[in-house]
Amino acid sequence: MGLSLILLSYLFAVSSIAQDISLPSMDKVQLFLLVGQSNMAGRGVVAELNLTPHSRVFVLGKDGRWVSAIDPIHFDKPEAGVGQGKFFRQIIADANPGVIIGLIPCAVGGAPVNVWQPCVFYPSTKIHPWDETMKRVGSR
Repeated sequence: MGLSLILLSYLFAVSSIAQDISLPSMDKVQLFLLVGQSNMAGRGVVAELNLTPHSRVFVLGKDGRWVSAIDPIHFDKPEAGVGQGKFFRQIIADANPGVIIGLIPCAVGGAPVNVWQPCVFYPSTKIHPWDETMKRVGSR
């Protein structure tokens, strides 16, 4: 998979990220960075079936803690809902039995490509998308 989809496993162990979940050794963990606009962030209505966690899939929450991956996975805007993350996690988990999947949501609905650069502010969400993403993956 391309680097735009998967982060190297060592990023998972960054000490600045609090962990609520006890994770196995790093050779059994795969991390995926979820970036893009609203289609990745999700805007679909959350139904009861979207609230069922997968036993091997976790998400890095807004507060930097690992939690069970249930929708909404993203938190870019108040209207965040069901998105591609749930289906992606299921496909990856089914294809890789015995592996723990970590999702790192960083999508920003409506953010044009030109705001995905260091130090560029996106007024709609009042954040710097690139800089916030780098913080979430532990790069400074």
